[in-house]
Amino acid sequence: MKTSTLRTLTALSILCVGLGGTSGWADILVNWVGPGGGNWNGNWSTASDWSGGIVPNNGNGNTYTVTLPYFGWNLNYYVTLDMSPTVNSVTLDSGAVLSVNPSQTLTAVINNDGLGVNGYLLSEIFLNSNSTLNGTVNNSSSIELGPNSAIYGTVNNSGGIVASGSYSAIHGRSEE
Repeated sequence: MKTSTLRTLTALSILCVGLGGTSGWADILVNWVGPGGGNWNGNWSTASDWSGGIVPNNGNGNTYTVTLPYFGWNLNYYVTLDMSPTVNSVTLDSGAVLSVNPSQTLTAVINNDGLGVNGYLLSEIFLNSNSTLNGTVNNSSSIELGPNSAIYGTVNNSGGIVASGSYSAIHGRSEE
């Protein structure tokens, strides 16, 4: 009886170690869904505004790939970064505006590629005062740097970058 129990426990231990959960196997794909009711604006930190009810922020063995999608109509919507998350990547599609609150930092590969539909609805990133992007930024749309804001890393730019405040900077490599 003891040998049978020991074999069962050993088998379960190997199974648990072998499976290791799903974390580490692939990014968790998370899309912005907004609060609904005709209002698509909201804060990054509100779980119910994300698919799956998860606030994307790498940790506890989980990594995230985030999309701020195009919703299919002539509407710009704002996602306010009111925390300092780290995610593997963020993609902004047409109509998405990521507004980084003062003193907040987003660390990710950022794909700002909402080129617009019917000549408008660009995606945009606004870095408010003292805010930061860390990582690689692939920009084919629009970025506005507020006072004392910065991008640290590589910027691959075929869009527009405007510094609207003093002491704004790109630290690293900028390629156009």
